[in-house]
Amino acid sequence: MIKDYSKPFILWASPRTASSAFFYEYAKRNNIEIMKSNHEPLSPPSDKVKIEDFLKKQISFKFMLVGYNQHLKEYYQIQQLYNSFPALDYNHIIIYRKDVYARHKSLLFSLTTDIWHSKHFTESKCKNWNNPNRFFASHKDSTGKLKRALDKSVELIDIFEKENLNYQIVEFEDACKYIGKDTSQGTKAYYDDYEDLELKQKLEDIFYGHEFYKRIKSPSYTKA
Repeated sequence: MIKDYSKPFILWASPRTASSAFFYEYAKRNNIEIMKSNHEPLSPPSDKVKIEDFLKKQISFKFMLVGYNQHLKEYYQIQQLYNSFPALDYNHIIIYRKDVYARHKSLLFSLTTDIWHSKHFTESKCKNWNNPNRFFASHKDSTGKLKRALDKSVELIDIFEKENLNYQIVEFEDACKYIGKDTSQGTKAYYDDYEDLELKQKLEDIFYGHEFYKRIKSPSYTKA
């Protein structure tokens, strides 16, 4: 069950997990201050934003655990956030998607067609879906993104537990129920045109064999 708290929060997410819609719905229900024009002010990293000064404003935001491209600034920025945790009065939410293959398809479709929202949709863009982006469709990139997201989730849980910080973990389907309306971009019908069953098995093996899954399946686990 998703718990509502009326205090600043950080939503830790990876692509195609309904995270943006969930972020806005959670903030609205709990009357939490956000930057309406930019709910990901620290993604991608920017030299113009000083994390320590930004966090003092107590504004809620979403942070991407795994960007579309990895670079040193991302690693440095995440470490700055980690170091700031003990002094912060923030709640934390980690959102994930158990159906890792569906998430992969959705992300690959958007990366290939540049359709990220229903407003972006045109039939002409979808024709590229027959030949998905080779780099993002590669097993190395796809499995690497999943593993990094899971690894970082475990890192966060360890810090939250060590510092006794309030957090909850939310699965995609529960997030969709919480949102209460269809927030998809209306392109799911196209996803069956792409199949990579070998990659599907690899992604599922990584997820179900990862420490993150073991944590949330543990009988002692009590988070949402």
